[in-house]
Amino acid sequence: MRPRLFLDKAGALRFRRSSLPALLTALALAFTVLAAIAVSPSHGARGRQQSRELVVGFDHHSSPVAQRQAVAAAGGAIEHRLGAINAAVVTSKGDQAGQVAGKLADAQGVDFVEPNYVVKTTRLPNDPEFRLQWALRNHLRRRAAARADISAAGAWNITTGGRVTVAVADTGIDYTHPDLARNVWTNPHEAPNGIDDDGDGFVDDVHGVDLANHDADPMDDAGHGTHVAGIIGARGDNRRGTAGVNWKVRLMPVKFLDANGMGDTAGAAQAIDYAVANGAQVINASWAVSEQSYALSAAIENAASHGVLVVAAAGNDGKSVSTTPVFPASYDFPNVISVAATNDRDRLAGFSNYGRRIDLAAPGDSIYSTVPRWLNRSGYEYESGTSMATPFVTGAAALYLSRYPASSDVGVRRALLRTVDRLPSLRRRTLTGGRLNVRRALRAGPQRQR
Repeated sequence: MRPRLFLDKAGALRFRRSSLPALLTALALAFTVLAAIAVSPSHGARGRQQSRELVVGFDHHSSPVAQRQAVAAAGGAIEHRLGAINAAVVTSKGDQAGQVAGKLADAQGVDFVEPNYVVKTTRLPNDPEFRLQWALRNHLRRRAAARADISAAGAWNITTGGRVTVAVADTGIDYTHPDLARNVWTNPHEAPNGIDDDGDGFVDDVHGVDLANHDADPMDDAGHGTHVAGIIGARGDNRRGTAGVNWKVRLMPVKFLDANGMGDTAGAAQAIDYAVANGAQVINASWAVSEQSYALSAAIENAASHGVLVVAAAGNDGKSVSTTPVFPASYDFPNVISVAATNDRDRLAGFSNYGRRIDLAAPGDSIYSTVPRWLNRSGYEYESGTSMATPFVTGAAALYLSRYPASSDVGVRRALLRTVDRLPSLRRRTLTGGRLNVRRALRAGPQRQR
């Protein structure tokens, strides 16, 4: 009896020992078609085959010598054996896999022939409102561009985050939010005992600090910081709400902006200093000031001396920062990444600043994320701005550090900037001319250290 070719429900191509109809004439075509067949991402299983490889099973009466001869006569070569099932991986030259398979299917001692399928997991979170997060994985909303997201789903096949500390220098964080609480940073040198255990001038700064009101309670009374925090690190795969770029991360609330979203450069500098002193590896700065500040630049230089990355918003004036600079985005420091905003059509958002001093763009229009429940009873809301684009890059930096923890701030910056998706709409609008692609950054591997 000879093998019979068939396609099962999953699109798998196999041969079985039975009568051989004229289907073998379609063998090469079947291999070509199979290369385009993809399984459902929710199953994360078989899809395309290794184009030059076959798996060949032999009957138990054939000898290794006879098997090698049969494979060689078909134009293939045994790469390695699968002893437990009396099979072998067979390679072919160029695009000859179909022809080799056809000859092996008719060879004595061959029990089955099939493609060597690529097996790939696709990690998608079970958070019910992940479907609203087009920036992480575009669900082809009306008018949306097919690849306008940051390829987070592909990145999550590599890592979903870890013990990386990210400071959110902002209006605070609702650290009781059910989608954030497990990812909120805890000060290892402080206890809630009414004593300044770590001697930093703040009593009981267990979960961060409030520099706007000069106390140790960084609860968000504006909503902005909580939205930013959710983009970076809403707890993923917890069957609740949304997912952050990092499913696991340490979110350090450093509040220096008040309930109206207002603050000053001294407070910004102090926020950066607090974050550096307490071990933050990345600082998110979703805010801007139009004047240069020595205090702010000195704080960022101090962060650089400690290897801390600062990710800054380009601003929402729709202007070129070459003529109307904003800071810290316009600072030319090696540890600063500046971020413009794109929409779901992969175009620069109309409100976003731009210019050659802006490094890259990330999604920032109609971004769904966490907010305090006093602001919205659901705990989630859409917001737009370069403030929303910035934490995608911050989150990507933290995700990269979770995979390559020895990387420097400069190495992380290099990885993110070199792996953008270059877009015609961003040409001459940012330094890289591209939008963040976190999957490509992770696949680029560790970068040369300074």
